[in-house]
Amino acid sequence: MILLKTALKDKATTIARRLARWTSIWCLVGVAVLAAGCASDKESHPGDAAGASNDASQDSTLVEAQRMGTIPVDMLKAQAPEAFVALKQRAAYDVDAYRVVYETEDLKTGETIEASGALFVPQADGPLPTISYQHGTIYPFEGDTKVPSNLAERTLEVALCRLLAAQGFVVAAPDYIGYGASQGRPHPYYLLESHAMTTWNLLRATAEVAGRQDIPLRGDVVLTGYSQGGSTSMALHRRMEARGDSTFRVAASVNGSGVYHLPEFMASVLSTEDLGVAQSDAGEQILNVYLWVIDTYLDHYEDLDRSWADVVVSPYAAPLDTARSVFDVAVPPTPKTVFTSDFRSGIQTRRDSALVRVLEENSNYQWSPQAPVYMVHGTGDNIVPFANARVAMQNMRERGVDTATLIPVEGAGHGDTFSRYLEVLVGTLEEMASANLEEEGNTTSTATADPTSSSSDARP
Repeated sequence: MILLKTALKDKATTIARRLARWTSIWCLVGVAVLAAGCASDKESHPGDAAGASNDASQDSTLVEAQRMGTIPVDMLKAQAPEAFVALKQRAAYDVDAYRVVYETEDLKTGETIEASGALFVPQADGPLPTISYQHGTIYPFEGDTKVPSNLAERTLEVALCRLLAAQGFVVAAPDYIGYGASQGRPHPYYLLESHAMTTWNLLRATAEVAGRQDIPLRGDVVLTGYSQGGSTSMALHRRMEARGDSTFRVAASVNGSGVYHLPEFMASVLSTEDLGVAQSDAGEQILNVYLWVIDTYLDHYEDLDRSWADVVVSPYAAPLDTARSVFDVAVPPTPKTVFTSDFRSGIQTRRDSALVRVLEENSNYQWSPQAPVYMVHGTGDNIVPFANARVAMQNMRERGVDTATLIPVEGAGHGDTFSRYLEVLVGTLEEMASANLEEEGNTTSTATADPTSSSSDARP
């Protein structure tokens, strides 16, 4: 759940080799780098995108799309963090940035509300494939400083989205409920149906923006994200395939260090004597992150009739009852001494059927994906335990699933896995670009390597 660390630097050479092949594929389509410029206009009328049309039975979701300006490729490279040196060296297109406001549902109240996100569009010949990038955890005390729609170039994930767009992909990045246009509402942390719905509605709005702005879309999309974003991408993948989404076709999902099997995740955390770290690089108390998940579920599910005294021991229960946020209460990184024995055993033995049902409802291993699913996870992750990904993979294999792949990164912690995740993402995009050219009858395209392959020097 911690946001990204800059573990990419030592892996730049390997990533650059992949990007060299990837960029050469896209150069066959044609490079269209336009003159730098900045403009701001608003579109509040939906349209149909070429190659990605909305189902006529679906209502419009787009409220407003504000073009915030064009980022010249040279400026984009200059502003990109050193962590993404391999990506910025291969950037080929100027990028138009939009702030998109659209409608979605607040599952807690049932209201239709306005949410927001960012849209990054390369000035390139189309039709263009799409990436839906779901960000990692943004903590309450960080406010809107890191949300994609604020377009803060110093935010690693925003920088990544811009650089991916500069390779020739339309990139959509949701803020999620509680941030951006919906700031002031509580963020439903790890309520995965909410995250999936909010992200899906941004994709629908993206197709509407493309129609109005004459942006030709192919209609295929790679879903991806890290940590909370990885969990959300998996949930979105499941939702889109289950509902037969007609706006976009899922080409693959690439998920980094996410939670897919929540009962196993919680059981692993609750059996830990000491997490080994009190604070993350964002400054939050690690154990409070897990309390945030529980707080979301206690608030959303009315049949979970629990008080904090049922969850944590005496020194922490009373302050949590009155706190404005779970992050206002200091707790040590020792789950066995913070959570009550009844709460721990209820999950570990699955005796607490009501809570386990909620955890299962927010898991994503009980399905059979049609498009490829890649789960990249560090075996040394003490924030989102590797066991959750391993058990999820085992369950999917038992169901006969052959489209899912677990890619363990030996000894890597939560943030340290990001470089391997990026390699797999680049390989997947490379493979999709090659397949697109083959569909268009380009006989010069060649098969690409397995996106999961990695040379020995590329493993963290």
